[in-house]
Amino acid sequence: AVDIESPPSMVWPWLMQLGCDRGGWYSIDALDHGGEPSIAELRADWSERRVGDTVHATPALDGGYRVLDVQKERCLVLGAETERMGGHIRTSWSFVLEPIGSDATHLVTRVRGIGDPPWSAWLQGAVLFPPIHALMQHAQLKNLKKLVEEQAWARVGEAVST
Repeated sequence: AVDIESPPSMVWPWLMQLGCDRGGWYSIDALDHGGEPSIAELRADWSERRVGDTVHATPALDGGYRVLDVQKERCLVLGAETERMGGHIRTSWSFVLEPIGSDATHLVTRVRGIGDPPWSAWLQGAVLFPPIHALMQHAQLKNLKKLVEEQAWARVGEAVST
């Protein structure tokens, strides 16, 4: 989780840009976006996602997450079902925005997985995946905070100069 000094209405558009089919993952781009930097500005044509949409996980656009729930300025829930590591795996990844007063947001993320891979693959997923995902998620939250707060300060500067 991270606290962002901007209301949910300013955080939400950045969540709508998540994915390799849009702005990137705002994490460690060399590892999750094919070395391409995530886009550092908002695009109006990427302002919404709908239940059932695909959020592509790789630059090859060869699959990814399905939008399971979307509640504007409140939550985005992604999910995937894959046959990997010799078994069936289901995952969900949620982004929840909780207002802090009128001008800040507590952004909470959570990943859950369930599956039936063989024990060797399970061990790899249980031992390697959590710390790697935690590192990537930490970078993502840090980068989103920076981008949203920079945008908020730019708006304050514009308001002061007019």
